[in-house]
Amino acid sequence: MPPVSMMNAEFQKDGYVIVKNFLDRKLCDFLSQYFWLLKMNRLTTGDHQVPDSDVIYGDCAFETLMASSHGFLCDLLGVKLYPTYSYARLYYTGNDLEAHLDRPSCEFSVTLTLGGEFEKIWPLFIEKADGQGIACHLGIGDALVYKGCERRHWRKPFEGVWQAQVFMHYVDANGPSAEWKFDKRPLLGRGLRT
Repeated sequence: MPPVSMMNAEFQKDGYVIVKNFLDRKLCDFLSQYFWLLKMNRLTTGDHQVPDSDVIYGDCAFETLMASSHGFLCDLLGVKLYPTYSYARLYYTGNDLEAHLDRPSCEFSVTLTLGGEFEKIWPLFIEKADGQGIACHLGIGDALVYKGCERRHWRKPFEGVWQAQVFMHYVDANGPSAEWKFDKRPLLGRGLRT
């Protein structure tokens, strides 16, 4: 992994940075299997962005991953962050993601590939400062850290069988979106906010 200072410079310049091996492969395998157990027991089917996927908001395991990544991300970005929420999705063949910006609680976002059944890496496209899209190829354990409210991002139809992805969102603790700490829930791991 390159030094944090180099990654921070890239993030400041581009509004995103790929962090290779953000998560150990064994932990990714564990979380992928955990996700499949969730699917059999308590996942919600789809959401407005990807209706034919399986999703979960605020699961304790993914919220713990988000909390444990907090210090590294504060160092990487050079910003004091508040975690807001985690969200995980199982994508299936043909799923795509329309170009969009995220809501205020996603000021700084991380998308992390946990596992899947696919022959080639499924790129996530992110809009550069000049408006052009660039393909970000994330292998298992790799993460894209990006400004979710400023950089449009999307995916073309998935050609594999399935892919597990977790999203972790943060806000600047001293910024205008600080009120979104814990996504306005009393604490992490509480499921949907009320």
